Amino acid sequence: MVAGRRRWLAQIKAEGKKAPCGRKKGGHNRPVVEREHAAYVRQCRREWRQLDLALRADRKAQRAETRREREQARRKAEDHARRKARFDAGGPYWTDEEWGNL
Repeated sequence: MVAGRRRWLAQIKAEGKKAPCGRKKGGHNRPVVEREHAAYVRQCRREWRQLDLALRADRKAQRAETRREREQARRKAEDHARRKARFDAGGPYWTDEEWGNL
């Protein structure tokens, strides 16, 4: 039986084919190096995901700050336009109440 298997494998190898038997690919039958590499890839993906989430949170906070700054600038421009219109109409630029709030 052993000699017959060797002849059969030799014939298959001579034809350039792979032996149709042996360990199945993947899972626990993978070599240790492949399993370690797969574990390393999973760990890298986890770390990348954590970094990506942190960066997203930073970008979100930065966008919120930009929106707040834009809103403050808009309010400031509206206040200035209101005061300027009052001043152009002959009134004071600052009212007593506004002057007291500075």
